[in-house]
Amino acid sequence: MNTGKTFKQLVNDQRMNKAKILLQNSNLSISEIADKVGINNQTNFYKRFKKLTKLTSNEFRKAFKSDNY
Repeated sequence: MNTGKTFKQLVNDQRMNKAKILLQNSNLSISEIADKVGINNQTNFYKRFKKLTKLTSNEFRKAFKSDNY
């Protein structure tokens, strides 16, 4: 299957998808989430997340947070 994306882009997409799930379903801090998805630089995480979702991680969490957490 050819997605038209590089391996690096596919890995980043997977990391951001996991970050979105953690933002919606946990009370972990942004730095803890960044670390859990394999991004050690928090600024880099913020930039990648915003580029993909058009929202900051805090905006995403507020908009899509599960009521269970």
